[in-house]
Amino acid sequence: PFAYLSDKPKDMRKEFLSSIWRIRVGSVALPLQMIAGMKRGVFVAGKYSQRRHIFGPDQKPKPIISFRTQHGPILHALAQLSVFDAYAQHSIQYFKHPNVAAPVQHAIGAMLKAVLYKTSQACLFTLSERCGAQGLFENNHIIEAMLETRAMSIAEGDTLVLSIRMGPSFISFYVMY
Repeated sequence: PFAYLSDKPKDMRKEFLSSIWRIRVGSVALPLQMIAGMKRGVFVAGKYSQRRHIFGPDQKPKPIISFRTQHGPILHALAQLSVFDAYAQHSIQYFKHPNVAAPVQHAIGAMLKAVLYKTSQACLFTLSERCGAQGLFENNHIIEAMLETRAMSIAEGDTLVLSIRMGPSFISFYVMY
């Protein structure tokens, strides 16, 4: 039952990958934080836009959320979030399916990470701009979410490296089916 140091596995790569199985779970779990960061950014930008007013030509205060340049990016981010929530739930269900092989689980995580990283960075940047200088304040958490997203993109490898690593697995997967 116990493998001794002198007992070498037949396939060292396969043995290594089976011993680090939690990385596959992390590859799906980490990108979910990017969705949470986007939600936080949308909330902060929306509240700021409702609270901040300017005076119009009639000298009456008008909330800046009423301007298309302000509410457009916020609504766009909300639309993206509704799609990403559904995509993440679908990915999790597919990832948990008992017949899904480990390389496919890696692929699910890498795809989720690639899609969410690029979009969440662009979204958070735009939302921070909608808040003016206050978008840079630490207490608004938008820049913090951008940094967290950047850190998660680096964790477990860059998406390009993950994609290259997945290539041989997918070729063998598609040849089998």
